[in-house]
Amino acid sequence: MLEDDEFYFLRGSILAQEARYEEALEQFRMATKLNPQHAVAWFSMSSTLNELRRYEEALEAINKALELKPWWLEAGILKGAILGHLERYDEAFAFLDSLIERLPKIADELDKFVPEDNKDKEETLEHLAGVWYCKAIFLEKVGRQEEALECLEKALEIYPRFSHAWLEKGIILWKMNKEEEALSAIYMVFKHDPELFREFMQDILGSPEEK
Repeated sequence: MLEDDEFYFLRGSILAQEARYEEALEQFRMATKLNPQHAVAWFSMSSTLNELRRYEEALEAINKALELKPWWLEAGILKGAILGHLERYDEAFAFLDSLIERLPKIADELDKFVPEDNKDKEETLEHLAGVWYCKAIFLEKVGRQEEALECLEKALEIYPRFSHAWLEKGIILWKMNKEEEALSAIYMVFKHDPELFREFMQDILGSPEEK
């Protein structure tokens, strides 16, 4: 059997889904060694290193992916998140702002060429919103809650079903003692993603096994 870059990439993807990150990492390394132009393998390597909290290495890998696919929003969001994990917030905000400048053009192309009922369109809208969401997460971390809420509003304008954005909005509003608004946002999590709502409630109340 010929073990090419796709063989190692697919095996790494399976291992990563099973949370076997160290093993997955070796497979992605092999894939990129055999094919340094494999942008998705670089992205997957970065995502795996991010899970392992090896953020400097993750940043190097995602930069490789973005060199190959500069307009790849999902990779851009991951880079912003990694910079935030490294607490390089000024860099994270500058980079995310550079992505935000591109969003209107991407959204315009999406409206022109992709039908409303296309599954890829919904995924792309979530990624467009994800840029604003990522910025909001780190604005909240540095105590800029009002700005974080503004970013979440932008995310929800783009993708109203973005349950994680609703959840973050609810959490921030609760911290700001705006209980009614917070509960309204948390209700939207329940409406759009009951599983995420259940996980959130378990985090607050504890699972039945813990009682």
